[in-house]
Amino acid sequence: MSGFYAEVLGQNGAYKFLVENEWRESASGKRLDIICPSTNAPVYAVQACTKGEVDEAFQSAKRAQKAWARTPLWRRAEYLHKVAALMRENAQPIADVLVKEVAKPAVDAYTEVVRSADLISYTAEEGLRFFGEGKLLASDSFPGQDRTKLCMASKDRTKLCMASKVPLGVVLAIPPFNYPVNLAVSKLAPALMAGNSVVMKPPTQGSVAGLLMIQCFAAAGMPPGLINCVTGRGSEIGDYLTTHPLANAISFTGGDTGIDIARKAGMVPIQMELGGKDAAIVCADADLAATASHIVKGAFSYSGQRCTAVKLVLVEEAVADELVPRVVEGVKRMSVGMPEDNKQITPVISKSSANFIEGLVRDAEAKGATLCTGPFRREGNLIWPVVVDNVTPDMRLAWEELIWPAVIDNVTPDMRLAWEEPFGPVLPIIRVKDTQEAVEHVNANRLALQGCVFTKDIDRAIAIADAMETGSVQINSAPARGPDHFPFQGFRDSGIGSQGVTNSLAFMCKTKTTMAAMSRAMHLLLLALLAAALGASNAQPPSNAGLAPTRAVTNGKTHYWQLTEGEPKGTMVLIHGCGPGSKAFFPQDPVNCPECQGFPEYLAQTKQALSRGYHVLALQASNEASGCWSSTTNNGNQDDRIMVVDTVQQFLANHSMADKPVYFQGYSSGGTMSLKLPRYILDEGKDLRIDGIIPTDAAPRGGFNAEGSAGKLKGGLDYPPVVYVAMQSGGSRERAPSQIDFLRSNDVPAELIVSYPRQVTPTYFSDRVPTISPEQSQELVAALTQLGGLNATGYTVPGVWVLPTAVQQLPWLAADSLLQGAVVQELRIAEGSHENMGEFTGAALAWLESGGKADIATLVKELVPAQPALLTMQRRQEGGQAPAAAPTSGA
Repeated sequence: MSGFYAEVLGQNGAYKFLVENEWRESASGKRLDIICPSTNAPVYAVQACTKGEVDEAFQSAKRAQKAWARTPLWRRAEYLHKVAALMRENAQPIADVLVKEVAKPAVDAYTEVVRSADLISYTAEEGLRFFGEGKLLASDSFPGQDRTKLCMASKDRTKLCMASKVPLGVVLAIPPFNYPVNLAVSKLAPALMAGNSVVMKPPTQGSVAGLLMIQCFAAAGMPPGLINCVTGRGSEIGDYLTTHPLANAISFTGGDTGIDIARKAGMVPIQMELGGKDAAIVCADADLAATASHIVKGAFSYSGQRCTAVKLVLVEEAVADELVPRVVEGVKRMSVGMPEDNKQITPVISKSSANFIEGLVRDAEAKGATLCTGPFRREGNLIWPVVVDNVTPDMRLAWEELIWPAVIDNVTPDMRLAWEEPFGPVLPIIRVKDTQEAVEHVNANRLALQGCVFTKDIDRAIAIADAMETGSVQINSAPARGPDHFPFQGFRDSGIGSQGVTNSLAFMCKTKTTMAAMSRAMHLLLLALLAAALGASNAQPPSNAGLAPTRAVTNGKTHYWQLTEGEPKGTMVLIHGCGPGSKAFFPQDPVNCPECQGFPEYLAQTKQALSRGYHVLALQASNEASGCWSSTTNNGNQDDRIMVVDTVQQFLANHSMADKPVYFQGYSSGGTMSLKLPRYILDEGKDLRIDGIIPTDAAPRGGFNAEGSAGKLKGGLDYPPVVYVAMQSGGSRERAPSQIDFLRSNDVPAELIVSYPRQVTPTYFSDRVPTISPEQSQELVAALTQLGGLNATGYTVPGVWVLPTAVQQLPWLAADSLLQGAVVQELRIAEGSHENMGEFTGAALAWLESGGKADIATLVKELVPAQPALLTMQRRQEGGQAPAAAPTSGA
C-alpha cells in the first residue's frame, strides 16, 4: 500500500488502527488474518486490539466530542465534504481491497466507494437543514394556561418552551462485511453531523476496506479523537465494545448477533438492521417477464449476500409454471467466477457460510424440493446459482439465506429454506393458492425487513403491502436499500429503529427542552435561547465566517483563493493594507487557514465578490512582518509588483480565466499598489489585463499623479476605470477628488463612493449586540452624548472619542473586555469608518461591469443594504466639487 494510504499499513504487514488521528500498532503484538473468500488463504492482516486500547479509543472520543458539539453546523459540513472529496479522489485502492477482502465484483466495489462519498455529501447538506431548526412552544396551547402576547418585548407572558436537538455523545458504529464502506459511512456521517464522536469496529471481513475509508476522515483534518477505529475479532472484543460504559449509542448492521447486543446494551439508544427473509409475492395478473427479471436481479446480485435480496418467492399456483422457467432462464444467463473478472456470482464470504448454504439446500432437496437449476454445484466458497421449487414451510430453505445462485421449486413450509436466511445465491419458490396465504407466510416469519409485490392492479398492490408486516414493501420492483436517503427499517427480529439519511440524523440526537417563565428581565435570555433552538447560531455561517479558502504559495509568497459557485464572471484580486495581510480576507479555519483573522471590512469585501460571481484571489505582501506593499527596491525592499503580476497570471492560467474580466481592490497601501500596476504592466511588457480598480481608503497624495506628465497619462497607457471608496472622515475622501479629476481629464471613467455614518439611536447597541439589553444601550448612549461624543441628533462628533471615559462610568461594561470590543466595533461603524466600507464592493463591481456608464448613486442605493442620508459624491453633476456632508460624523 503506497501513496495516500501508506501510513495505514504497519511495518509487520498488518494494517494499523486509529486513535487520536494516529495510526498505531497494537501493544498485543498480535495480528488477525483476513481470509480471501476466493482463495481461502490470508490476503491481509489487521491489529488485534486489546481491551485497554478499546478504552483509550472511547476516552479519546469522549474528550473530542465536547468540543465538536460546539462546532457550528456549517463547519461540520465542510469537514464531511472534504472527506467525500478525498474518498472520490482515492476510491480505486478501497475498491481493490473490497474485491480481495469480500469478493465483491470489481465494478460493484468501485461503485460502493463512490456511492458512499455521495452519501457523505448528502448527509452534510441534509444535516444543515435538519439541525438548523428547532421548536418554540407556547404555554397557552394546553388547557388552563394563559399567554398574552408573543412579541419578544412583551412585559406579560407566562412560559415558553424551546426544544432543541443535542448530540448523544460517543456512538459505537459496527458495519457488516457485505457493505463495509457504504454501511459504515451511513452511520459515521449522521453521527458526526449531529455533533457526536465515533468509535468504529469494522467487520473482520471488511476491516481493511473500513480502515482505508477511515483514512479519508483522518486526512480531512478532523479533530483528533473525533473518530477512532479499532480492529479485532468480535468474539474477543465485541462484548467489551457493546457494553462499554462510555458508549452512548450503538448503530449495528449484521445478523442475529444484534439481538444479543440489544439484550446486553442497557440504557443506550440502539439502531439495528439485522437481516431479513425478503419475500416476493407474485400475483396471477403480474407482468411475468418483468417480474422474473426483477426477481433474478434481486435474488442474485452480489451472490445474494444482501439483507435486501429476494430470499423467497411466493407465487400464485395459477402462474407458477410460467414464472419458474422464466426465472431459471435468467439465472442460467448469469456469469459465475472470480470478482476480479466482474462475474455476477462470486464466492461467498467464508467456508462456514458456504457450508451453511449447502446445508439448507440439502435439507430442502431431501424433503422433496426441486432444484430447477440442476444438481447443487460448489467449488470451495463458489456456489453456482440454485433455484428451488416446491419448498414447503418445514424446510429450512424457506426461512434462511443462501450464497450461490440456485432456484429451488416446490419448497414447502416444513423445509428450513422456507424460513431461514441463506445469504447466498439460492432462491426458494413456494407455490400458494392465493395472496392471503402468501401474506400469512410472510407475517409468520420472525424476520421482517422488506418484501415486494408484483401485480398490475395498484389497488390490490397497496392492499397487500398494507397487510405485509415488514419494514418496507416494494411494488413491482425487487427489494433494495436505496436510494440512501429513503427510510429503511426492519420489524420484529430484523431490526430496531429506522435508517436513511434523515432518520439516521434523527437517531443520532436527543431532544432537550428549555422552559422560561417570561418577563421583561428575561428578554435578552430569550433571544439567545431562541437563536440556539431555532438553529440561528449555526445553521448558516455567521456574517464574518463561512468562507473556505485554499492556501497556496507562489515563488515563496503566500496567498489565498476561493472559487465562486457556478459559472464565474471574472476574477477579483484583493490586496490588503499594512498590517493584517491576505489572511484578513478569510475567517479562521483550522483546516484551510488556521492563521486567518477575518477582519470585518475584508470579509465583507470577499463575500460581496463571491456572491456576485467572481473568483477571489487574496495576495500577501513580501514584507509579511509589516504587511505593507512596496513598489520599489529601495532600502532592501522587494518590488511587490513583480510578485503580484506573476501570481495573478498563474491563477488565471490555472483556472482558465484569462479571457474574463480581472478587477483589483485594495485597502490603503494595497490600493496604492493597485493604482500603480497599469503603468508597471505597460512599462515591463507584462501580459496581464486589468479591467477595473477599486482603491478603498487609498488615494496617495502624489504617487498616482506622478505617473502622468503635465496632467496627462504617459503615452500608450490605456488606464482602466476606477471607482474609489473613501471614509466619510479621513484623508482618502480629501485626496480622492483630485485623483478623479486627473483620470477624467484623461478620458478614464472614475467615480467616488463615500462611506456613511449611522445614527446612534437609544437602542442602537442592544439592536446590534445580543448581550446588551435595551436599558443598557440607553445608558451607554446617554453617557456618550453627555461626554460630547454624540451630537443632539445621535451622530458621532468628528475627532471626539469619549468611549473609554463612558466605559468607566458603566460597571457592567467596564467588567467585560469582550463586550467593550463589540461596542468599539459598532461605534466605528456608526462613524462611517473602515468597518462598513467592504459592503460597497458590490456597488463598485456593478459600476465596473457597466464599463463606468451606470449611475453610481443608483447602484449604491440598490445594492448597499442600508439607506444612509449621504451615499455618494456625484461629482459629474456637481462640477467636480464635493457635496455637503451628511449629519456630522466622528468617533
